[in-house]
Amino acid sequence: MPVSSAAAASTPAADARVHVLQVVGNAIVGGMESWVLRLVEKLPRERFLVSALCPFEGDLSERLRHLGAEVLITPMPEDPPWTSVQMASSLVRAGGIDLLHAHLPNAHLLAGLAGRLTGKPVLTTIHGRQLTTLDLEVHRAVGSHLSVVCRQSYFHALGLGVNAGQLSCETNGVDTERFKPAPPPAQGLRQRLRSEE
Repeated sequence: MPVSSAAAASTPAADARVHVLQVVGNAIVGGMESWVLRLVEKLPRERFLVSALCPFEGDLSERLRHLGAEVLITPMPEDPPWTSVQMASSLVRAGGIDLLHAHLPNAHLLAGLAGRLTGKPVLTTIHGRQLTTLDLEVHRAVGSHLSVVCRQSYFHALGLGVNAGQLSCETNGVDTERFKPAPPPAQGLRQRLRSEE
């Protein structure tokens, strides 16, 4: 199967942008998935080219395509089949991927194996308050960089022996331009409940 025009155009001779492969361990639209969508939306297109590897088709893959990402699908259980490892590694080589960015432990494992086989760096974002055993094992086995989203998980990682040089904390926050509370209703909930008595 030929490599898509987006992946072929991303080879170093043709495109100076950093080609990031987002390896996403789930494809519903929840907290982590919304975070990935905002990241892809905000990355400057003149500096970054984004591809994504998802475990199945769904809302997330459709939204990523709408944002201009090339999306491919492969199974991502916590014990990945060889076909998924081979597919991810081949995509990295053929697509000119510069960085694998994983989200969730199953994606970290797949990205870690593919990154190790291809010699490409792996970054994983830990979206929870603690590292899982699988994330710690993959990190130690492949030397991935861990990005955590809160100080509790940062200190948890340090406590587990993660080298501070392979750890960063990018705290979650609220985009106040996007998320604004609606004005209160003219008649509040308590007033409406009292009026129904």
